[in-house]
Amino acid sequence: MLAILYLLLSFLAALVIVQRWFSAFPALVRISGAVAVSILVTGWVNFLAAWLLHSLGRDDATFSGALVAMLINLIIIAVGWRHLRPVFFRIQRREILGVAAALALSLWIMQQRLSGDPLRVSFNTWGDTALHIGIARSFSQGDNFPPVLPIYSGEPIRYHFGFDFYAGALERVGLPLEWAFNLPAALGFTAIMVLVFALAYHLWRRVSIGIIAVVLFVTNGSLAFLRYFHRYPSVLAALEPHNWWNLDKYTAIGPYQADEPISIFWTLNPYLTQTHLIVSMAIVLFVSYAILRHLRGSGGVTGDRPESLVDENRRWPLPRAQAVVLGIIAGASFWINGILFVISMVFVCVLWYVYSGQLRRMRWPSSVVVAVSAAAFIVGAFLASDQLREAALALLLGGLVLLGPIRQSLPFFLPAGALALPQMVWLAGGIGAKNLSFHNGYLVENFSFLSPGSYANFISYWWLNLGLVGPLIILAALVSHKADRKLLAAIMAIFIFGNLVVLGNDVGGHNHKVFNLWEVLVNLFAAYGLVWISRTLWNGFPTPRRLRIASRIGAVAVIPATCVGLVLSGLLDYMTLKNDPRYEVFGDWQPALSWIEHHTSRSAVFLTAYGDVYTVPTLAGRRVYLGGFSTWAFGMGYDDLSRQHTIASIYAAPNRTTACQRLRGTGVDYIQISDSELNNDHFHTNDKLFLGHFIRVFFDGHITYYDAKASCTPRRATIPRGF
Repeated sequence: MLAILYLLLSFLAALVIVQRWFSAFPALVRISGAVAVSILVTGWVNFLAAWLLHSLGRDDATFSGALVAMLINLIIIAVGWRHLRPVFFRIQRREILGVAAALALSLWIMQQRLSGDPLRVSFNTWGDTALHIGIARSFSQGDNFPPVLPIYSGEPIRYHFGFDFYAGALERVGLPLEWAFNLPAALGFTAIMVLVFALAYHLWRRVSIGIIAVVLFVTNGSLAFLRYFHRYPSVLAALEPHNWWNLDKYTAIGPYQADEPISIFWTLNPYLTQTHLIVSMAIVLFVSYAILRHLRGSGGVTGDRPESLVDENRRWPLPRAQAVVLGIIAGASFWINGILFVISMVFVCVLWYVYSGQLRRMRWPSSVVVAVSAAAFIVGAFLASDQLREAALALLLGGLVLLGPIRQSLPFFLPAGALALPQMVWLAGGIGAKNLSFHNGYLVENFSFLSPGSYANFISYWWLNLGLVGPLIILAALVSHKADRKLLAAIMAIFIFGNLVVLGNDVGGHNHKVFNLWEVLVNLFAAYGLVWISRTLWNGFPTPRRLRIASRIGAVAVIPATCVGLVLSGLLDYMTLKNDPRYEVFGDWQPALSWIEHHTSRSAVFLTAYGDVYTVPTLAGRRVYLGGFSTWAFGMGYDDLSRQHTIASIYAAPNRTTACQRLRGTGVDYIQISDSELNNDHFHTNDKLFLGHFIRVFFDGHITYYDAKASCTPRRATIPRGF
């Protein structure tokens, strides 16, 4: 009951904020924005209050912080209750049905990755879910203040953990773990669908374009379905219900499958493995909608087709107060997903410039800035100088801001930057840390601007990964209007950025978020292109009548085939979601989990075998010296190799004295001995070292824990043998 109250107060307080500053927006846009803002605002208030209370000596700080957040939300609601009048949120019946369908789909999707009693996780989300559960439980079952990454104890966290903290707080106030992740994720995913529809409808005033854009978002437009048909000797075998209905693997999972160019990142898998991507995407879309609404003015309908009616001389300047609020929302979202924040700032920067109304007047200064930036970037690439390329990017983006409507844009960029910069430094590991690098061509193998063959590979790669979406985007660019092409130029800036810059250390695993945002936005134009083809073919030509009939026959033949090509890979993905193998999260570890939760400090550190994805201590909300996939710690900038050597040396120590010497400075409180430590490919464990020489505090036949600190104290108690 407390968890439901926590969620309700969180949403209503956010709704007050959104209604206060954005009352002119459609009701569903405001409600969707409130869903995202509620996680952002309540998460921050809860976290800061919990950290403060922990520093004052309060145990179970997350719960106490949740009570503070609820109180503050209640105050916001009491002060702004007039903004919650039902008359402000009238929704048509068809809109209710559409949102209900979107929410039902979202709940089903989220339940496929984590649900059941006992709790089970799907195979395709198995790895990343372990990391996020560990972070969430470090707050719900532990006191992770100041925050550290549970799989790498002793150093400040270097990962955007905002949503995981929110999920942990939800579990702490009574929501089951799966619902702590799935309920906010389903609401956020529904908010994305609503905002995608709202953006499309605002641009072109056609329901059909909005619906198609949403369908493209929840499906997969790549040509991965070709891999499915390649498995079977005939089309009839491929269409056999037993084969496609029981499909339990994604048809293409590049770059994690050798020689497979079609990426898994266009499926729903990134949203299921990284729930924070959902929330941050909803925030970016809400902020983008608010800015675009003012930059473009109002859309309308002229004659028989929708047009983008933007009077270049009659704009709706974004009020300064609204710009500041949007900047605060954007900047505060960095701790939820920093990569999406950075690329959204690139998008908004270009968006504000192209709609500045000063393109003609500023064409020469703009040309100089672009030319100098491009030249500096090319020279930096030739000299392999990251500093020069970083300077070129800063010059380009800064120049666009200064040459654009600076009086309107700075009230947004200043608070966004002021809030995001400290988080950026904090979560990057300090001022000297670097989480930006350069790589040409994203995942196109061996791409080089100097190689003509690379361009053919580049086109081939994106044809396979976009499918018919690519030609539809090109068509939309040709037939759309000037205001639309400006928006498309800003969207394509994301694509260019992602093919040159890597926001992180892993080109595929980190930079896919850049292209996830690009895909969501560019699908708006793919939907526009499809509707344009449909209407053009159906309306036909004025004369003669035969051509009109022929074009309608073509429409009946071409449009359904195009739609099938656009969504078939996505439909097969849903079969994979339905049939994805599932594994227990806690399994036989319940006795060990219970002992850890009740008999160890909430900030205790455990020594375990490295490389294990699911470790008992992290599932219990504690920390380990080093755990998880080796790529996780390395990708976040931690020194995982030295810790691997330390772990191996401790487990292989010839005697207790040596082991205790090697344990110094690690902060380890307990040592785990289980099958993972006794039988692994990374190091040898001296199984005779611990029994009889270290104080055993837990044993259940599967896992044994030894008290490292008590065993290594000079005046330790006598250890009863065989205990």
